Amino acid sequence: MSETGGVHLRVLHVHAQRGWRGGERQMELLLDSLAQRRLAMPAVVRAGGALAERWRARPEVVALRVRGAWDLWAALRLSRLARERGARLLAAHDGTAHTLALWAARFHPALRLVVHRRVLSSPRWRRKYRHGCIAGFVAVSGAVARVLQTCGVPEARIRVVYDAADPRRFAALDPARCRRTLRERHRLPPGAFLVGAAAQLEPAKGIRDLLEACAHSAGALEREGAWALLIAGEGPERGSLGRRARETGLGERVRFEGYVRELPEWLAGLDLFVVPSRREGLGSVALEAALAGVPRIVTDAGGLPEIVEHERTGLVVPAGDPRALSCALLEIRSCPARARALAQRAAARVREAHAPERMAAETLAAYAAFAAQSK
Repeated sequence: MSETGGVHLRVLHVHAQRGWRGGERQMELLLDSLAQRRLAMPAVVRAGGALAERWRARPEVVALRVRGAWDLWAALRLSRLARERGARLLAAHDGTAHTLALWAARFHPALRLVVHRRVLSSPRWRRKYRHGCIAGFVAVSGAVARVLQTCGVPEARIRVVYDAADPRRFAALDPARCRRTLRERHRLPPGAFLVGAAAQLEPAKGIRDLLEACAHSAGALEREGAWALLIAGEGPERGSLGRRARETGLGERVRFEGYVRELPEWLAGLDLFVVPSRREGLGSVALEAALAGVPRIVTDAGGLPEIVEHERTGLVVPAGDPRALSCALLEIRSCPARARALAQRAAARVREAHAPERMAAETLAAYAAFAAQSK
């Protein structure tokens, strides 16, 4: 399938989730970048899932019916697909795929696994991470790599490969038009200061902390002019967050956008993007905000400080500290020149360090190293 460093790679990618989030976007970037290098690799994705729908015209993609992580019929079918395609490595891109791939390796003992790990939480079933058929792990950040080590995974079997952001999605944007469109949609004055966050609405993402921070700074923000907080995303906390926004007196200053289909345009319409997470593997949406030219505030949760350098490419505040976040909001609001400088340095850094081509090259190098070690 490809030659890398003298190692002949035969990789079958496996993805078993239904939705479309950061991990799915990164897998698509990886496979697209490999295809541009004429290293197209086959993939097995969950039938009926977002990737199956997006990739239905790709001949190298097989949609597999998966009823869950312990679906042995799906695992048997996966092992047969690996045999048919001559694969020697299964690249598992999520937790369900990881379990299915372990079962597939029982049916096809020559298979070895490379597991992509994106989440910061400590695994409940640690033996799953120490199985002998696992050649190695690709961690999305140093923080995730450290969690794997606490599970007993040797450092030599872990490679950190950071997420990518595709600058082509942002190249044709007209920031002035994006800003105008976003304010007109919400019936806000042209100069309104817009703070944005985009996340699954669940406790780990810290949106409640962002609401509290905005409540702390609402008066000072108001004195600077009209402003609003826009929250993109869906999730189990949607109702309680709406109630909290009303309880804090923020009222219509907070707008819940739901799922935003045209994220680059939405990001480019903001004045400030915030990632208030309490737990985060990396936070790839912060990379996209940088390419949109928007200054960023993030917390120090997980891998976020690895991609945002405090006071150079953004501001970093302690996770779970609404007052510190409030101060950072006011700092950005009161100093537009500094905000622009942070945004410009961030965009340059992301284009250099998080290009899709770089991510693909580093992933291939990890696969090759693991394949060589497992011989």
